[in-house]
Amino acid sequence: MKTERLIIDQIKETDKEDYFINISHDKKVLETFICRYADSLEEFDFSSYPGRQDLFAIRLKETGRLIGIILFFDEIDDSCEIGYGIGSGFWNQGYATEVASRFLEYLFCERGR
Repeated sequence: MKTERLIIDQIKETDKEDYFINISHDKKVLETFICRYADSLEEFDFSSYPGRQDLFAIRLKETGRLIGIILFFDEIDDSCEIGYGIGSGFWNQGYATEVASRFLEYLFCERGR
């Protein structure tokens, strides 16, 4: 999936460092996003993230680097919930609005959620 400035795709093994920096080690992000804090890249257990079908990377088109993540939670009764986290260094630039709009389109129109 793409937006004007972003790419939304699967988490890859090569995303570990960016995920650590922008999510798991960013205390500002973790104030509102549920994820375990990691002190160091070496202790950060990234093994469960690549390959998940409900978790997506948010990448800058110009660099391809992961700046955040977006995911959905399937619920019963034909509903679902989304959540996202974007590294605090990328806040206040409209990325959350841009990615959420495209992701909701994906869920409703392409996945039939």
